[in-house]
Amino acid sequence: MTMQERLREIIKPNYPLHLRAPDFEGFTGSLYHGEIIRIYRALGGRLEIYPTRARGYDLSTEGFDIELDEYLHFNRYRLVTLESDIYVELPMFLQKSYKEWCTPDGIAENKCMQTGSHRRV
Repeated sequence: MTMQERLREIIKPNYPLHLRAPDFEGFTGSLYHGEIIRIYRALGGRLEIYPTRARGYDLSTEGFDIELDEYLHFNRYRLVTLESDIYVELPMFLQKSYKEWCTPDGIAENKCMQTGSHRRV
């Protein structure tokens, strides 16, 4: 059983699950829209409006959404996003640990590259 399946079984009895994905208006109408643009530019984005490919969350309920961090989420690009002031508002978030996991040539980034590659690295 995967981590996502296990978590679903824990949540389901108390919180009905829904399929939901963020929409573009959710980004542009967000209090964090300016910060999203800043990070997009820091990552080399040049378009006037940043593109989104937001998929459904791993788990969604009526009251909250959960996105599980998988190996593909730990890389040098995520490290750039971790510099955001948004994380100050999340006191329980392990920002220092995430930064360590995302450093170039770190164990987690190597695993990310292997997981995301079509060939073995």
